[in-house]
Amino acid sequence: MTHTLTLNLAISTIGKEGIKRVFSLLPPPIPNVSYVISWQNHEGCVLPETIGERADVTIIKTDSKGLSANRNNALNHCNGDIVLLSDDDIDYNQGAFNDILEAFENDPEMDIALFKIDYTNRKQYPDKDLVLSFPYPKFYFPTTPEIAFRKSRIGNLQFWEGLGLNSLEMHSGEEELFIFSAIKRGLKVFFINKEIGKHPHPTSGEKITAEVLKGNGFIIGLTYPFTSVIRIILKVIRLCRNKKVPFMFSIKNLSAGWSKSFMKKINIPQNCRW
Repeated sequence: MTHTLTLNLAISTIGKEGIKRVFSLLPPPIPNVSYVISWQNHEGCVLPETIGERADVTIIKTDSKGLSANRNNALNHCNGDIVLLSDDDIDYNQGAFNDILEAFENDPEMDIALFKIDYTNRKQYPDKDLVLSFPYPKFYFPTTPEIAFRKSRIGNLQFWEGLGLNSLEMHSGEEELFIFSAIKRGLKVFFINKEIGKHPHPTSGEKITAEVLKGNGFIIGLTYPFTSVIRIILKVIRLCRNKKVPFMFSIKNLSAGWSKSFMKKINIPQNCRW
């Protein structure tokens, strides 16, 4: 199918093994689809020749630190109509890029679309297409490789580098802040009930570390200011029951992140919030 829109995959990767994974998962060239790869920790690494020779692949080496900074670097170099956020370990279904372009072409009002990814933890999704507002449907939360958007519509919105893997303190929540801010800015955000790929390995957010819990607590406090205390308590109970995470460890780190949310206007740059 011939499309009027173009699609950039904004891929974040790190180190020698990361760029190898990107190389192994890239499909053959597809019309109207190109790849923008932001590569951290590239020193001393050799770029696979087959990637460097492809006209549809752009690689930007960066000395930045943290996954959110890596994502922002990729976004800054995208010039396609539609941008799909991606990691270096997503195995996309055949026809997925066609489905994404078709969804945006069929609905000119759609600014951001969130699709489905087959995760190892069997993440819960809504069972039909819908416009996302806040609060989200029960048990649903956005993750980065599901997110596609019209580049021209998001303005200066980026990921806050205080959240995300390898940030200084809080290793989760960056995609939730991104989508929450988009909705608060008035962008039209849709959930599309279509699976576009698989993530065959556990995600960083599944590893219950102090830094992940702090990010969780921060997002809860930020997005649910009036009910955040009860939500923190309920999350602690679920973590203790389902994940066998110690009570004091959970409450201590969730509360540490939650307390930081009250300084949001000082801590979060204007281009990373509503």
